[in-house]
Amino acid sequence: MLKVWAKDLRQLSYFLINYLPTHPDIAQTETMLVLELVSDWRDRLLPIDKVLPD
Repeated sequence: MLKVWAKDLRQLSYFLINYLPTHPDIAQTETMLVLELVSDWRDRLLPIDKVLPD
């Protein structure tokens, strides 16, 4: 299981479509969304920002 925080749907889509399939250990994915407001997502460490464009 992989837990991913994305700032918006565009960032999540980019991760799921362009980044995740390039990993050799990923055969398939199933996405579940948790609709929860994070008080301030910028306070969290988001290493994915190094992979995804703004």
